[in-house]
Amino acid sequence: MIPLDDETKALFQEVAQHLGGKLVYLRFRPPPLRTAEGELYRDENGDLVIDIDPRWGWVHAFGVLLHESAHLKLHSHIAPVTTREVQAIGIPRPANARSSPLEPPADAMAAEWDSWAEQQAIKDAKERGYQPEDIDWQDWLWLKLINLKYKKDE
Repeated sequence: MIPLDDETKALFQEVAQHLGGKLVYLRFRPPPLRTAEGELYRDENGDLVIDIDPRWGWVHAFGVLLHESAHLKLHSHIAPVTTREVQAIGIPRPANARSSPLEPPADAMAAEWDSWAEQQAIKDAKERGYQPEDIDWQDWLWLKLINLKYKKDE
């Protein structure tokens, strides 16, 4: 695991809200759905929350961020996790969770955003006189996040 500093966590939150188009609280903690890498749900106050498992590094957390933000954008009904007890102990993950019809559209949107951010980062790097391969992975991820923070809907 690579720890995320507060500035990076804030940028993840801004990207989630911008891409998803809704106010959402993003936290780095194990999601209520045990074994999930990330999860979007409504908490007991009705607030939208994305939890990303902190055991993953930056790059994986970035992919989870995009996937959960896609759910936020695509779905008007977000299931609640209503009690602190359930949030504390976790919910067993259904065996067929990844086969849900909600997953492929979120995967596709996340991949589209990632591809767009990658192309923008390449363009930005070259405009500044750098080759993408010369930029370390943390700065590269930041470049992608910043581009996504300001991405306009097409």
